[in-house]
Amino acid sequence: MADDYADDASTSGFLPVNGSVTGHIDSETDADWFRLDLKAGAAYAFTATAADGSEPGIYVYGRGGIPYIMYTNAPGYLNTNVLTTPYSWVDDDQFYLYVKNAHAVDYTVGVRRLADDYLNDIRAAIPLAVGTSVGAQIDYRGDEEYFRVAAVKGSTYKIRLTADGGVLPTDAALKITGSYGWADISYSTENGAAVMTLKAAETQDYYVMVDTAPDVAVAAPVKYHVAMTGNVVTLPPDDYADSFTAAQQLAPGGMAHARLDYAGDEEYFRFAATAGTTYTIRLAADSGVLPSDVKLWRASVESNPQADAYLDGTTMVLQVKAWSSGTIYIGVEAREGSPLAAPLPYHVTMTTASATTPPPATDATPPTLRTVSGTVDGDLTLTFSEALKTDEGRIEFYDAGGNISSAVWLFQPSVTAQGGAVTYHPLHNMLAGTYTLKLVGITDLAGNALNASTSLVLDSTADGGHAVSRPGPLVGSGDNDSAVLQGWLEDYTIARVADDVYDIGGWGATTRAEGIERVMFTMSDDVVALSQKGQLGQAWRLYQAAFDRAPDKGGLGYWLSQQQKGLSLDDVAQNFLQSKEFVERYGVQSNAEFVSTLYHNVLHREGDAGGFAFHVGTLDAGASRANVLSTFSESPENQAQVASLIGNGIVYTPYG
Repeated sequence: MADDYADDASTSGFLPVNGSVTGHIDSETDADWFRLDLKAGAAYAFTATAADGSEPGIYVYGRGGIPYIMYTNAPGYLNTNVLTTPYSWVDDDQFYLYVKNAHAVDYTVGVRRLADDYLNDIRAAIPLAVGTSVGAQIDYRGDEEYFRVAAVKGSTYKIRLTADGGVLPTDAALKITGSYGWADISYSTENGAAVMTLKAAETQDYYVMVDTAPDVAVAAPVKYHVAMTGNVVTLPPDDYADSFTAAQQLAPGGMAHARLDYAGDEEYFRFAATAGTTYTIRLAADSGVLPSDVKLWRASVESNPQADAYLDGTTMVLQVKAWSSGTIYIGVEAREGSPLAAPLPYHVTMTTASATTPPPATDATPPTLRTVSGTVDGDLTLTFSEALKTDEGRIEFYDAGGNISSAVWLFQPSVTAQGGAVTYHPLHNMLAGTYTLKLVGITDLAGNALNASTSLVLDSTADGGHAVSRPGPLVGSGDNDSAVLQGWLEDYTIARVADDVYDIGGWGATTRAEGIERVMFTMSDDVVALSQKGQLGQAWRLYQAAFDRAPDKGGLGYWLSQQQKGLSLDDVAQNFLQSKEFVERYGVQSNAEFVSTLYHNVLHREGDAGGFAFHVGTLDAGASRANVLSTFSESPENQAQVASLIGNGIVYTPYG
């Protein structure tokens, strides 16, 4: 009997996606081949059945051929019972499937493409921006999604993976993909959510993957959200690239000029060295003094010991001995975590020397602490009498009960130092109250240590408001009062009792809040606004009016920030009208259709004849749709309708 399908890539057999083919295995040595048309990043499920009820063997591979099997149900080769696991690692390739069996038999093989919201392909990565949350779903075991973070060097990003109303599959995780060199990445879990914190080493795209295990079953699609917050650094233009290839040439007696543009900025200089010669490199600011966090070092690898740079007045000095002839590279850097107040122009000179010049004598007086200040939701700043070393020393925070609440070392990324000013950027809000700060091992540039303590009262917010925390009463005293609570938003319930009076339950107790406009949390970026007044209430109502839905937390925070920067409500309305969501929802409308939409979306009723005619006439006379939308949104009728929807508070994520 003639063979029905060839046993190599010349086959005429083709297995279509979402289809099946039948064939016959003639003997144990027969193999039937089929071409496959698989899309990179998609996932596929294969079936294989024989007329006698057995399961013939199938093997899938690309052009590389045997032994580069990509997928098989052969026991012990990759997995057993692998037909229950989709093939979800499809690359750009021409794929083939061949069928084998231990004896002659008729068979049927099939393949179908699985439903998937996003391809398992980094090229299909979903853009993820600070202050936004993106929804997706895990459709099958082994499903992956990719998210692209357009990162800025020195910026810190917190990415949070949370299931929507359920739990994530076992082993579902956030992972960084690709090779980026140095990057500060940490992983944790918070209340069932997977969290990744990324500090970008370079300004570039980073790719984050939501990964699931191929051996963990997914009974039904699991919806989830990936949200990102961050402290994004704004970097000015850089004069020279941070690489050896951009190194400037130095000559004995010569001078080179450059500029440190931001924290982490580096420049390199090179010179032709002669074996046995010692070179003195001097670094100085073009005007003023060098910040304490500027580093001067020999950048090229040298196995022999080298002296460290030292400060000679306002000049940093480095002496380098050439043990062999060749090119030597010198580096200048503004250290990570210590942003410059402004770009720093400087110059570097190089001379030859025969011996190392010892550093000058230093003073023996320890630094003193002059001031300390901060807010519950912002930075804490300590000013000292002189510049400090940033590679040692720590600050410990003790609450009113004498319990240590946190500790931070000066070399951590969350601390910056500029001259005698040390600023701590907490990664979370701090409880209001009185703290004792202990300064341990704080030293000046000469090595004189300061060990002291001081008190710090945190009772204000970054925008000038008043802040309170439990266990004291949560009572406001003005129009901008915030309560800061320990933990996450999810740890608490908030219920309105009367105007400006709320009961806040959590951690086994209920506390009454009176005259409080906002509630913040130490472990959550979210804020609950208890007051419907002002710009936040306007933004909430405009979302409801334009899209007939409650706002997402990140979007609400973003538009609030834009209003606080001066954007008018009409301007926000115009942005909403031009949004993809609005255009896709309503399409092109006449003035009458637009007004009818507003009556239904905003007021949930048909327009009365007089009002309908008035608004259509206003538009026909040249009024902007943005103005009419904001007018509907702020109408007393709409404010009364949405009051019950936001009566227990408005949740938003502050932007920036």
